[in-house]
Amino acid sequence: MRHPHDFYPTPVALTDVLLDSVPELSGLAVEPCAGNGAMADALRRSGRLTRITTNDILPSFGCTTTSDARDPAAAVWQGAADWVITNPPFTWAGEILANAWAYAGKGVAMLLRLTFLEPTVARAALLQQIAPFLSDIIVFGQPRPSFTDNRHTDSVTTAWLVWQKGWNQGTRVRFAVGWAGRESRCPENGR
Repeated sequence: MRHPHDFYPTPVALTDVLLDSVPELSGLAVEPCAGNGAMADALRRSGRLTRITTNDILPSFGCTTTSDARDPAAAVWQGAADWVITNPPFTWAGEILANAWAYAGKGVAMLLRLTFLEPTVARAALLQQIAPFLSDIIVFGQPRPSFTDNRHTDSVTTAWLVWQKGWNQGTRVRFAVGWAGRESRCPENGR
């Protein structure tokens, strides 16, 4: 049974791996599918991003804005940002990526199932358009991440996909091994 609005919080360790793997992440960021803010909090603690604006379709989370990230005229896409960093609902990821790519000044980082790179009818044109700018694929191995309270994992591999505007250095592919044993960057853990 799927969670309402595909709300599956991102484990902090996955955001830490992104920050450790992509040194270009800095400046202003938007998290358009912030949910309860777990990823935005991890990004803030890193100190690498000067401001993180949060948005979610559900008003109950208390984000900076409440709007539908699939809508290119939504409140989340107003103002300026260097980066869009998110774990979007998979069923809406193509629409959100199109808006994020048009909006971001520097790039987009999305935590997605690796199968997102399959050029389906709905996203083939977009994937082809931004393919030259795919700077990073960070694949999470065993154990697969769990996004549920019951610790069950998805049957599909999860990866960070990062696109950077103006990127022309090929795609860096990394395999996140041992990610599950990482401490979070929480100040109380000394990181």
